[in-house]
Amino acid sequence: MRRRRLELSFCPAVNIFSGRENSLQISQLYHVTYTCEFDLLMFPFDSQVCSLRFTMVSASAPYLRLTTTKAFYTGQKDLIEYTIPLSNVTVEEGTDGDFSSVTVYVRFSRRYEFYLLTLYIPTTLLILIAYSTFYFNPVIFQPRIIVAITALLVLSSLFTQVGWRWWGRRIYLVFRLGKG
Repeated sequence: MRRRRLELSFCPAVNIFSGRENSLQISQLYHVTYTCEFDLLMFPFDSQVCSLRFTMVSASAPYLRLTTTKAFYTGQKDLIEYTIPLSNVTVEEGTDGDFSSVTVYVRFSRRYEFYLLTLYIPTTLLILIAYSTFYFNPVIFQPRIIVAITALLVLSSLFTQVGWRWWGRRIYLVFRLGKG
């Protein structure tokens, strides 16, 4: 058996760039679910700030940096319960431990007219109707109790409907992060 000798020759690379003059950009679409805790002390006349933190965990910050200058909200400005002013979306770059991160702050302004029309005004009217039964003649007990019980039943069904509608309510927002 004969052995052949393999000779390797190296060619100098002609086009090698250091990469300092070049930037690499990647754009990806993610579907992320965030939970924001709201302070309901001034409900329904409040505004809430929700922070969305994006962290690049595939490499540490000195090697890979997540940068953006603006967050674009692409959804409707006026939702059923909230208004999202486009000027109230701010971006802050930073680090989360060893990794690069971007935090987007979104301010939700609650539409108090919605709550006034669907909750406070109907409740006030039903309480006034139920309270007006105290001014009925005590001799006519049956209409007095029927009006009071009917008002309380309507009020309890209103609270049940409102409670189930708002319990676990989710707001879906779409943002686009990018330069300028």
